[in-house]
Amino acid sequence: MMKRYNLNKLKVKTLKTILLKKFTCVAKYPYEDFIGKSVETDCELKGQTSPISVSVPESIYTALEKEKYIKNPYKGMNAVEAEWVADRWWTYETAFESSVEHNCEIVFESVDYICHIYLNGKIIATHVGASAGFSVDISGKLNIGKNILRVLVENSPYEFGQVGISRKVNTQRPQFDNFWDFCTKLKNIGIYRPCFVHFYDYAKLEFISFRTKDYKTKRCVIFCETKCDGGKYKVKFVISKADKILYEETLPFNFKKGKNKFSIERIFDKLRLWNINGSGMPNIYDLSVSIISDNKVCDEKKQIVGVRNIRLDKNFGADFEHRGYTFVVNGKRIFARGFNITPLKQLLGSETEQDYIKLVKAAKDAHANIIRVWGGGIIEQPLFYRLCSENGIMIWQDITQSSRGLFPNNPSESPKFLKLLKQTTQYLLEQRGAYPALAVICGGNELFGKDGRPITLENKNPKIIFNTIKQFAPDLEFITSTSSGPVQTGDLINYKNNHDIHGPWLYEGNSFFSYYNQLKTLYVGEFGTNGMCSLSSLHKFLDKKDIGVFTTENNYVWRKHGAWWDSATQMKRWFGENYTLKEINIVSRYIQNFALLYAIGTLRRAAPYTSGCMVWQLNEMYPCVYSTSLIDFYGRKKPGYYSVKRAYDSILPSFKFQRVDYNNGEKFLVECYITADRPKEIEVELVMSDGEKQNKKVIFKGEVYETMPIYKSEYTMSGKYVLITLNVTAENILFRADALFLNRKGEFCDKSAISVMETLNKLK
Repeated sequence: MMKRYNLNKLKVKTLKTILLKKFTCVAKYPYEDFIGKSVETDCELKGQTSPISVSVPESIYTALEKEKYIKNPYKGMNAVEAEWVADRWWTYETAFESSVEHNCEIVFESVDYICHIYLNGKIIATHVGASAGFSVDISGKLNIGKNILRVLVENSPYEFGQVGISRKVNTQRPQFDNFWDFCTKLKNIGIYRPCFVHFYDYAKLEFISFRTKDYKTKRCVIFCETKCDGGKYKVKFVISKADKILYEETLPFNFKKGKNKFSIERIFDKLRLWNINGSGMPNIYDLSVSIISDNKVCDEKKQIVGVRNIRLDKNFGADFEHRGYTFVVNGKRIFARGFNITPLKQLLGSETEQDYIKLVKAAKDAHANIIRVWGGGIIEQPLFYRLCSENGIMIWQDITQSSRGLFPNNPSESPKFLKLLKQTTQYLLEQRGAYPALAVICGGNELFGKDGRPITLENKNPKIIFNTIKQFAPDLEFITSTSSGPVQTGDLINYKNNHDIHGPWLYEGNSFFSYYNQLKTLYVGEFGTNGMCSLSSLHKFLDKKDIGVFTTENNYVWRKHGAWWDSATQMKRWFGENYTLKEINIVSRYIQNFALLYAIGTLRRAAPYTSGCMVWQLNEMYPCVYSTSLIDFYGRKKPGYYSVKRAYDSILPSFKFQRVDYNNGEKFLVECYITADRPKEIEVELVMSDGEKQNKKVIFKGEVYETMPIYKSEYTMSGKYVLITLNVTAENILFRADALFLNRKGEFCDKSAISVMETLNKLK
């Protein structure tokens, strides 16, 4: 609900925003609501459920579970039994009182997917598309007193899941819920975002925006659009911080009837720069814009803003024709350390404010300065953009489209789809574009043409996104697709093919180290490693019969909860067939832990040619036995989260080697490096243990900056294992890295190493 302000004791006529929250909802078969009665018997068609109470915004699945129509979709195989929900038409109904005759509209932040809007029994609008919010003008259509709003939502249209044909996708709605590797098929439908009636007098503010033209002089533009009856108005602009007004100005405007765009350009020298996490304070301010007529406030909007400049510059050492992937924030080149996120919950509408606060805090605590909102998901809620802005985390926003696995993965260029795509892009830029955190708009996830190369602006699909950005937010960076090619995954033969690449997402043995040791790339938009959730989390979504030593191959419930990410193969390579659930849980989580630390170590050492990376993925929307998430569905952080936190810190000790398992007596070489954001005086202690004896020695004292090799030594595999630890002390702060090497005595490795893995998994 919008907050109202008394503007210097102006005579303010009370304007209302009525949040529509309490609905009833009934499931019906398609077109039943259009017919109303049986053709044969004239009986009223009352639907397939009794009226269900829904507290919008709320997932219809959550409401159905409360009424016991379905079981908890997150547990076991219950989601399969709930797939019928998306095949029904749903009639939402609510009532609200009105005693005013102002201009007014009903605002929907999202309805999924095709809906018909009725007011007091008369149809007033039909809308298509879930990725963009919309409003319906109801001026002059309200009753004085009680009004009945009915929203008829058609069944969810058929669409491909992770496997399909990208160019045949014809909807703009969340794509993950048709099935993805980290979630089930459980399609969202209905009103799962806020809905309200907004009243205004004579003029309505459609959106307000704030763009920095010159961060050095703090010259910025406030850009707005209004819809009005026409005539003379005043517009009041106020920028404040903690109720202290830093800028205030009221200007006259002559508006024509209909939509009007207007702007002002000023130097806001009292505002401080917005900075990213780790580089200064993310200074944000409150901007309010009010439309005034005859000394009355007609409408107003408020938006948090920041003065900043973010651009992508050429990477050092890259060829001239390569586009830039180095983030330059307020003139300073930075290494982007980030995460990819999916929607927070499979059931949209069930996310809470605390869910968002915890997610952004986890990213900030792990030293992240960028989050990518993945294209198979959604345009996130305003709270997410606000939290990222408040915490200095840039946002890389994919438009709602993704590849489908079957090549070619070029997206749809049909006129109908392009119209929907423009609608989504314009909504994003108008409603989220002013947040200082928003830095990059991307055309979508892994969109490829016939040659297997990512799409370019020759394709009509990204071209329409690009043109919309030029119109509404020309200062934002645009990338046609991530990865952006000319190849998707790393090319170890011709590194010049590696621009923004994706993968790998699995630890598949010694080839993992060979890949990262040879990789040379400008940016890594996605990479990760699989890991198991905690044993306590398993008990929350699996029945007792399904908790044991299983694989996704021999247990279909496990397959439902993370089929692609099973760690059993690697467990068997190291330790054989005989293992316990606790043992594979430790080993799986350790694999994710050390693999991410190793990967990020190599990428940071490759700076400034490599300019950043974003781990796939921070959160989990559906409970999985195995997945690439660092925080499981229940909010429990995996060991891999803490390894990324260490890897993104200001000082990173790291290793380079070829393998982790060796035969007894075999020699192997280990190289040690230190990467530092700023020049620092450090002391490095190396500790080597083989499970029977331990040696310690100081191997370096002095100043480090950027990346320095500090030690190289050959070791002989002996004892139960070899564990090498680097303890780096800088300004009384300890930074640590560990490398565990397994002794393969015969066919399999010594199992005593599992207890070491368990200890390393507990490091924070």
